[in-house]
Amino acid sequence: MFSKDVSSSLQFLSEERNIKEYSTTATFIEIITKWFSLITSRYATLALGKNPANENSLQTYTKTVEFLESCIDLFCDMQIEKKEIFKPVQTGLMITTKSYIEITEYLITKRGFLYVLDNRARFSNDFVENLFSNVRKKFPTPNVLQFTNSLKWLTVSQYLQDLPNTNYDIDTGDLLADIIKRSKKDKVDKQYEMPVIHLEPETISFQLDNVQLNSLYHVCSYIISSINKNQKLCDSCLDSAGSKTYNSKVQYSRLVSLKRYREKTLFFVNEYTFKYFLDMYIIINRYLPHIKNMNCDILQFFIIKLKDIECNSIKSCHDLANKIKIRFIKYEMKINCRLGRLEKPVYNSKTMAMHSIIK
Repeated sequence: MFSKDVSSSLQFLSEERNIKEYSTTATFIEIITKWFSLITSRYATLALGKNPANENSLQTYTKTVEFLESCIDLFCDMQIEKKEIFKPVQTGLMITTKSYIEITEYLITKRGFLYVLDNRARFSNDFVENLFSNVRKKFPTPNVLQFTNSLKWLTVSQYLQDLPNTNYDIDTGDLLADIIKRSKKDKVDKQYEMPVIHLEPETISFQLDNVQLNSLYHVCSYIISSINKNQKLCDSCLDSAGSKTYNSKVQYSRLVSLKRYREKTLFFVNEYTFKYFLDMYIIINRYLPHIKNMNCDILQFFIIKLKDIECNSIKSCHDLANKIKIRFIKYEMKINCRLGRLEKPVYNSKTMAMHSIIK
């Protein structure tokens, strides 16, 4: 819930629907997201630190400390319920933040560290939460004996499999996990027939509002960034599809612009690339409701259906247009063809799931 994605989406809806409450909630979520990122940072670029030889580093350190102190003031003055009762969450955040500022100040000023990696320094209790979640996975409300036994099982389970990227040779003996592991069935290539649709999906019209078009634009940005990350496209291909420079004149790019942490971090597709996605989206969503439950090769079906849709503005040196087409089809299949996706309630953590079954 507390993420840049949620805050930017709420901010966009606030502007789109003119609801001020959304903007207030988005601001609060953004503050908590930044606070949590600092408290649990794992990388030097985000961690609290300063370099005496670098003036920009000193300014960044000062601004970060001021932000953390403002979080203390925010939760100190916050009224969660009508009754003026100080909640444990307020006390916990204030103590955690104050302790974090003082400890990092000591380590940086007195001990000479350039920065403090907060997650490595165990400023968060994620490790304890993960342990309790695994214990409650078997016993929602364990007694002393059940907790002790679960702790033993979890400890032993750490030695059942080899860890990747370690600096020791693998033992030639059989692991216990290999004995109890179920053997995977050999995959058999299935032969599918192309489906015959008696309806006329071409007659179905789509009217997308501004929110849906902004969401589609965000998907376009994500897919091209994903392709570039995994397959390393050349600059010429990327420039033909868009750029990382935000242009407010480009339609439906507002949501992506709100998600940026800083300039030139997210990809913005141009109008020709967006139209390419939009044409594919319309055809896919015309046919998908009719074939998603059929026993057929859906990917190959849409590749044939979309063969006439092209984007001549995208350079062909790395076959980016075809990669986009296949990646977008798979994305729509994943979103719309997931069996049993909403049959069971979804919980954000194992702990919440365990508490839900307690009567």
